[in-house]
Amino acid sequence: GCADGAARAFLGIPYAAPPLGALRFRPPQPAPRGGVVDATRFGHAPVQTPPPETPFSILREEQSYGEDCLNLNLWTPAADTARRPVVVHLFGGGFGYGSANVGHLDGAAFAAANDVVLIRPNVRTGALGFLHLADHFPELDQTNRSMLDLAAALRWTRENVAAFGGDPDNITLAGLSSGAFTAAALFGTRDGPALFDKC
Repeated sequence: GCADGAARAFLGIPYAAPPLGALRFRPPQPAPRGGVVDATRFGHAPVQTPPPETPFSILREEQSYGEDCLNLNLWTPAADTARRPVVVHLFGGGFGYGSANVGHLDGAAFAAANDVVLIRPNVRTGALGFLHLADHFPELDQTNRSMLDLAAALRWTRENVAAFGGDPDNITLAGLSSGAFTAAALFGTRDGPALFDKC
């Protein structure tokens, strides 16, 4: 990670295997174990065609886009044993655009001011996240892959956030626009409600 104001930032952490090649339209698979992760810069944002700029557009920084986008960004006051509350924030964008790398939210300032661990996951958007293909390819029966990506990110959070000063038993899910819709939709899934504690 790296220093980011009054907090520490751990950026671009892979929470699932790259959904490339044969995994393109598949549910997320576990991330490879071991090795060193460069957590000092953002990973790829999901592939998309950003909407036209308007006076209300989110702040857009330069970012890379790619199908290898199953990564998350984490800000914490300290990577210690404090067991702080965890907030998982889901980006908006009408299910077709947006990313966890940009926006109005200052992750470091939010984490430091509220003494929480903030996590913002990237998930597949658009056709890669939601295109229904099972009518022609029965083996591709998981249509809402973006929601499965989110579930994988939440599982990673439960398993790993304690190492970053967070409490795995105190996870609050929050979202903006389509991110809020996705958070609510998790209540209707079999395993979703067990992945977080508050919404």
